[in-house]
Amino acid sequence: MGVYFDPYNGMVYAATSSSPDLLVINPGNETIVDAIPLSGNGGSPSVAFFKNYLYFTEDGPHYNDIVQVINTSSYSVVSTITVGISPYGDAYDPINGEIYVANSVSGSISLIAPTSNSVIGVVNLGSAFCSRLYYDPYVDLVYVADGISGVVIIANETILERMPVGTSCYYLAYDSFDGKFFVTNELSNSVTEFLPNLTGTPLATNTTTTPGFGYFAFFLGGLVGSGATLAMVAAANVVWRRRGTL
Repeated sequence: MGVYFDPYNGMVYAATSSSPDLLVINPGNETIVDAIPLSGNGGSPSVAFFKNYLYFTEDGPHYNDIVQVINTSSYSVVSTITVGISPYGDAYDPINGEIYVANSVSGSISLIAPTSNSVIGVVNLGSAFCSRLYYDPYVDLVYVADGISGVVIIANETILERMPVGTSCYYLAYDSFDGKFFVTNELSNSVTEFLPNLTGTPLATNTTTTPGFGYFAFFLGGLVGSGATLAMVAAANVVWRRRGTL
């Protein structure tokens, strides 16, 4: 499941594992204004926004190789794009005008041109199990959480670096207040934080091990990574609990 804020129209979108519909919520009056039927249900959703379009991915069995394009004015699916197997996360790059999709089972990143809704390139990571990704507009880099090789840093469709973190990193989130990235590592029960510099090479990393906490951080990290305004409380809880003050 996931909750996402649309910066273009101010609506909130909610996906649940129990329903094939994507709910549209007006945060002003806290009402559900529409339910968008999608092709099945199940997995971990992610969205990317481009103008009045929403690009929806989910790694469940019914979403094993497609991105669904939703018109946020009519609240309807207007296109489907075939990508790699099990698309797990996506992000929009406003500089290059492309959408990046992390394909977990294929171990690749698909590049989509939103003007044509077609795949225009693929970056092969060399290993499966990539999940969430984040585009950093300040340095024009893409950070990918890869459960096998750590955080993969990509620029201009080229892998610049592979940064080891904890075991089986799943989610990656950016804290715009501190300027730090947080990576949740499920199997090592830890959270790794790193501070990038303007060249894209991480300046320093710090891994905090929290027994029995890895999966919880993994879940909340997903909410942080969605960019939803309503998830800011969850973001604070991740840092708060990680520092042992809650």
